[in-house]
Amino acid sequence: MVLLALSLTLAACEGGTAFTPDYLPNPDGNGGTSGGGSSNAATLIVGTWQTTVITPLPANDFITTQTTWVFKAGGACLQTIDSRQFSEGITHTTSAACTYRLAQGVVLVLYTGAALDTSYSLAFPLNDPNVMILDGLSYNRVL
Repeated sequence: MVLLALSLTLAACEGGTAFTPDYLPNPDGNGGTSGGGSSNAATLIVGTWQTTVITPLPANDFITTQTTWVFKAGGACLQTIDSRQFSEGITHTTSAACTYRLAQGVVLVLYTGAALDTSYSLAFPLNDPNVMILDGLSYNRVL
């Protein structure tokens, strides 16, 4: 009976499943945890993160978009987007400096020159500090 209960408990745990933290502290790291790990979200988010999205176009063409986020411990951030259309063969790069702060389940980004924050949903897969889910896209830590 104990073995059955243990088996059912372990089966219910899915490694690598994304979760949304119940409480995210301010970037200075005061209070709270990421909801399941020993590190808090303010610590987990610091670093360089990257994802690539391929968007199909008509006539066997496509656009590759690589987004890189740099989140620093002091609350500064930088978003860089490299886009390349296959048929064009030219990479277009845009960069936006910003600041960020964490709230419950979101990161609030204030781009330089903007009047209002942009809110992105934020989650970290269990037991993997090198993967971040930002607004539904999976980012890998590169630094």
